[in-house]
Amino acid sequence: MHDVEFAKPMNLDREILLGLLVYELGFVGRAALVEAASLWSADRSKPLSEFLVERGALTAERRSLADALVHEQLQLHAGDAARALASV
Repeated sequence: MHDVEFAKPMNLDREILLGLLVYELGFVGRAALVEAASLWSADRSKPLSEFLVERGALTAERRSLADALVHEQLQLHAGDAARALASV
């Protein structure tokens, strides 16, 4: 199996998938996720995870882990973030 490239510009479904995973895994709380998502929705020049890290809600290590999990989900679904999101 080959690596799937992440689509550029930022993929909305990919960002939602990341948010869902970090919340479901207990990496961030609901309030922190809602705050970061609100900020991200107003400024999509950087990923949701960056807002979470900047506010101290997500550690850099957990961000790396979450990014790897998102990457694996995308691999499982041929790079289709919407399908990956629907599967979780």
